[in-house]
Amino acid sequence: MTKPEMDQEFTQHYQELEDYATKYIRLLGLPMDPSDCLTGSYLHCYQMMKDIQDPSHFLAISKNWIKMNLRWWNSPLRRELTGRPTLDLEGQDPSHAGDPNWDQISGLTSRWQQGLGKRDRRIWGLYWEKEMTRGRQLADHLQISISGAYLILKEAKRLEADYRQFILKNLN
Repeated sequence: MTKPEMDQEFTQHYQELEDYATKYIRLLGLPMDPSDCLTGSYLHCYQMMKDIQDPSHFLAISKNWIKMNLRWWNSPLRRELTGRPTLDLEGQDPSHAGDPNWDQISGLTSRWQQGLGKRDRRIWGLYWEKEMTRGRQLADHLQISISGAYLILKEAKRLEADYRQFILKNLN
């Protein structure tokens, strides 16, 4: 695929890609603009341009990039756009110094963690604080099977969803 072909495909399918990104952003409740997703998708396809043989694959690759980068908590897009907070409750995190809700979120996070059981606290610590978000990484760390690690990651993602609901419900 050449750059003019890619530009034509992007222009032709822009509205469809924007609707697709908007759908996932709303579904996941993320505070971001769909145009940021489209820019990232375009740049990804630009880097893969020589590997894209058929112009019809451009749309599939773009949609896949958008979906996966919005779903993966640790993706560069989500880290950049959502400003993933850390759990440094000792002092003010410098990356959130201008955020008026940061103190409240830190307090809510602490309160939410206190309500967790021992097992859930351990899973949360591995997933959030140690950022073990991949099955192989977790399996190696805990010296368990990869399927066991995936079950733990599934539980961690359930905890993450509960955490998000707790914060949104109790924030102001």
